[in-house]
Amino acid sequence: MRTCKATTQIAVSALICLATSLAAGCAPPDSEPPPTGTLLFEGARLILGDGDVIENGALLVEGDRIVEVGTTGELTAPPGATSIDLTGKTIIPALIDAHAHLGYEGYTSWGSQNYSRENLIEHLERYAYYGFGAVFSAGSDPEDLAIEIQRAQRDGEVEGARFLFGTGMAPPG
Repeated sequence: MRTCKATTQIAVSALICLATSLAAGCAPPDSEPPPTGTLLFEGARLILGDGDVIENGALLVEGDRIVEVGTTGELTAPPGATSIDLTGKTIIPALIDAHAHLGYEGYTSWGSQNYSRENLIEHLERYAYYGFGAVFSAGSDPEDLAIEIQRAQRDGEVEGARFLFGTGMAPPG
């Protein structure tokens, strides 16, 4: 079984990656909501981010916290927990892009003509889909919109990779 230190090292990033990958599944509206409460994810390959890999791993999540990491069969679900088979899947710590320019890419062009709230949110959702937990937009975002998006994420109104930005490094647009 992994030590508490290893669990702490991967807890936040693995949970973010797991949550964003589940959210990115974009289930149809008539499907059941994802399970909540205590969850035991079993059978996955766990890449810990410190060079260690656990094959046939297990991850016990209580609420929004990873409380234990080990191998399938070593961890058991407490009464009332939901077991989820992730055989053939891989769980990795969330990735972070520390230099991006979000909102400017369109489907056929790149530039300020594409920058909008909707396009920025789409980019954050795309980052989350590919395993990024956070992205830093490096200095070209209009400050008012950037702050609005951060507040909307904080309030749970906008999903996707966590949006971080810095101003004053380049003119907006």
